[in-house]
Amino acid sequence: MNRFCGSGLQSIVSRAQSIALGEANVIVADGTENMSLSPHILRGTCFGSPSKVPIVDDMLWETLKDNYVGCGMGMTAENLAVKYSISTIELSDSRTKSELSLKNIFFPAFLSYICSLVLRIKLVSNLT
Repeated sequence: MNRFCGSGLQSIVSRAQSIALGEANVIVADGTENMSLSPHILRGTCFGSPSKVPIVDDMLWETLKDNYVGCGMGMTAENLAVKYSISTIELSDSRTKSELSLKNIFFPAFLSYICSLVLRIKLVSNLT
């Protein structure tokens, strides 16, 4: 997969599709993301750039930047924290509560979905 976000999950989805299409019976799938290795492009440097600094396009910045306001997505949280006087401790506490809530609500449902998806795929592949 060659995407910035979601490529880890896409590898699992693609493997599930392979089972559904009968291309395999069992597949081990895993996925990670490495956004720090997104490409950079040096414009106008085909023949060198002897008298000027080349223009650098950072694909990660261009993808994650909100062009309407001109800043990266991470800066939105920083700007709101300053605007509403939210401390890092308050943010950390809120994040922890949110993560625990997500873990307790979403994760069991996600596992249930993945398990039922695998069972359905196996049933369909056994019928054909």
